[in-house]
Amino acid sequence: MKKQAFCKSYLLLFILVISAQSIFAQRPVGVPGNWTLNNDLTDEFRGSKIDTNKWDHDPADFGPWSWEPNNVNVNKGKLRLKIRHKNHTRAGKRLHFTSGMIRSRAEITYGYFEAKIKAAPKHPGVSSAFWSHSIDETPITINGKRIGYNEIDFPELTQRVNNVNVMDWNVIRSSDNNGRNGGNRVSVRQSTGDGITEPNFDPRARYHIYGCLWTPSKIEFYIDGKKVGKTHFNKYQKLPMRLVLSLGLREPFYKTNPNNGKRSAIATPKNPNGFPSTMLVDYVRTWQGTRAKTNNLASSDLNTNLNPKQEENTTNEEENTTSGDFFDLHLGPNLDDISAYPIPAKDELNIEAKGDHSVSIYNLSGAKIMSTEFKDSTVLNISELTSGIYIVNISNEGTTISKKIVVE
Repeated sequence: MKKQAFCKSYLLLFILVISAQSIFAQRPVGVPGNWTLNNDLTDEFRGSKIDTNKWDHDPADFGPWSWEPNNVNVNKGKLRLKIRHKNHTRAGKRLHFTSGMIRSRAEITYGYFEAKIKAAPKHPGVSSAFWSHSIDETPITINGKRIGYNEIDFPELTQRVNNVNVMDWNVIRSSDNNGRNGGNRVSVRQSTGDGITEPNFDPRARYHIYGCLWTPSKIEFYIDGKKVGKTHFNKYQKLPMRLVLSLGLREPFYKTNPNNGKRSAIATPKNPNGFPSTMLVDYVRTWQGTRAKTNNLASSDLNTNLNPKQEENTTNEEENTTSGDFFDLHLGPNLDDISAYPIPAKDELNIEAKGDHSVSIYNLSGAKIMSTEFKDSTVLNISELTSGIYIVNISNEGTTISKKIVVE
């Protein structure tokens, strides 16, 4: 009897531990607060197939490849999105790849979004992405601007040809209602993992947790529970959106028209090395509620001793960015949040950082162009700089952070 009672007690304790772990697992990583899980946009992928009540896995095609539902499956507790070589014709155009995507059937306005992802191994040529976008929403007007389409990418992985570590966050709006017809499309981009802005890791090597906090007042981006950036571009992000996980095709398997931004397939009749390739997702979770105020950054979160001679190895760091829209980098306890705007800059560059700082601007060859000291804020006259990309070093008490800027 004692043995039986012990076994029952042990079983009850085991159940309680598992329950506690399950409850803990349903909280945002590194973002405390009063959160309620939104089950319509949450999936642990523990079944044997995709939940088609939650997810559309056969969306309308766009881009120089096609989405096919046979590239989406759930196996051993993981969502698997596959991209493969397949010659086919769509709308009279010869295409060469198909891939997988799931998009939520439910819409949402504001929340915290989190997914645990291991990027597809193929590079270059594919991008594992976690993002949101609006579909056929009635356009609205904000500050005199027509808004018919919204999109937040949090993030897009491995899409840069020259550096597998680079990941991009994009915040996009358009005046038309699908965002792909050239209706005054405007976007702002922040990139990380390129040796200028940390973290610097290969997202294919293991799982990482990628998150985005979208509120009426700000949009913040997280990696493994650490806040790594935010944007003030949120004022035009008001339309309800669908949540998306996708594996998209990238260069060198298509080309982009520099005049209109449209992409077209490059003839690839034979299967290239590295295909098929599969993106893995352990879970996706969505919460709505209120974030608690906290400083969850450590000095090791971002590299603060960067080399201003770092060579430029990416393109289009900032795309079609409107004046006054910018990202902030979160720098840890030794440096307050720093704002640099507008990006691209033309005649003046505004720097805001609480306390005493020094700022220096370098070209990509490592030559110092200008430097000054300031308290809280300064305005740099950059009217004499030629168009291109520069490195801005901002220092405080022996700690330095570097940021790439674009000068028009």
